[in-house]
Amino acid sequence: MNKQIIKNGEIKDIVANEYCSREILRYSDMINRKGISNYSVAELIEFLIRSDEKICFSDYATKFINRMSSEGHERNAKNYRLAVNYLERYLGTT
Repeated sequence: MNKQIIKNGEIKDIVANEYCSREILRYSDMINRKGISNYSVAELIEFLIRSDEKICFSDYATKFINRMSSEGHERNAKNYRLAVNYLERYLGTT
């Protein structure tokens, strides 16, 4: 294994480098698509681990609306809440 690592810590193995690069890009894409600015390190790790699970739109919308409200955008938050409520009622599910 030591022969695969250069003194500066770089990995020489092309296959390992390619795999790691793809995983880093995948994680970066996931992070960029989700508002994680308020996540702790533990929450971010949990999010990345659970990444293959389906995300509930209503749960996400509720968190987003609550964050908007806490940041002082009560009027917009109320409008979003009404829109989500109508959508849920129309679809018959959350």
